[in-house]
Amino acid sequence: MADVGMYVPKEGDADADDESTMAAAEAEEEEGEREREEMEGLEGDLEMSVEDVLRKYYGMNYGDEEGQEEDDGGESGEDSENVGADNEDVDEGRQSAAPAVNGYHHDDALSTPQGDSTDTDSMEIGNPETTTRETSTTPGLSSSHHRTPVPFLLRGTLREYQRDGLDWLANLYEKNLNGILADEMGLGKTIQTIALLAHLACSKGIWGPHLIIVPTSVMLNWDREFKTWCPAFKLLTYYGTQQERQQKRQGWNKKNTFHVVITSYQVVLKDQQMFRRKRWEYLILDEAHHIKNFKSLRWRTLLGFNSGRRLL
Repeated sequence: MADVGMYVPKEGDADADDESTMAAAEAEEEEGEREREEMEGLEGDLEMSVEDVLRKYYGMNYGDEEGQEEDDGGESGEDSENVGADNEDVDEGRQSAAPAVNGYHHDDALSTPQGDSTDTDSMEIGNPETTTRETSTTPGLSSSHHRTPVPFLLRGTLREYQRDGLDWLANLYEKNLNGILADEMGLGKTIQTIALLAHLACSKGIWGPHLIIVPTSVMLNWDREFKTWCPAFKLLTYYGTQQERQQKRQGWNKKNTFHVVITSYQVVLKDQQMFRRKRWEYLILDEAHHIKNFKSLRWRTLLGFNSGRRLL
């Protein structure tokens, strides 16, 4: 008979500590042991130098690498002096080899005078296209090799390849040639075109009129880019109902009523007789690849416009 106050386990209670309960207890003991070992390791790290700690955790030969750099310092210093002297000789050779134009070197003609704080290349405005805001950092390219200066009417900074595009477009104009500006999408073809028209206005006094024909979806984008990059141009965004378009044509035969007309392919075909009557300095067709058949009536109509040059 069991004593009073003594616990007598019932049948089945002896198996109460099953495997899951024992496993949980063992896990708690292991976790506590790991924490104790980690704390002991950290306390030991406090007494070690930084170099020893780096070796312990990363296996880095911290002290050895510094010593190696110091040993190589003398030789690299001598080599850098020799390289510097060679570079000076190369620079002198380039300057002497540069052809002189009208009594001065090409590089001098395009360089900004010291102390001039009104450089239009460095002007910045609030957030035109990101792809055209930053200047190019392409190694080996310098703005001194560009023949066409950035127009002073242009607000913003052109990338290096856009400066190259402006050179190419200006050269086409000088040679009385038409052209196709076939840069990839997003590289700023609109900005390069605006830069060309600004160049004609600044360097040659040619303000237009220019006719730009674009898809309807990007007409307002062209209007916005002109106002952002070259607000000096007088724009006529030509669209609307027949009555609205008639009102827009009021007085457009007068000189300097506008410099640039922006319209769509659909509208220009509707009012083609009106556009034929004017003499356009530049006829610019944006996204001309949408014209699938260059023998079509649309293409023949556009070619029939009286323009000095065409740019696609």
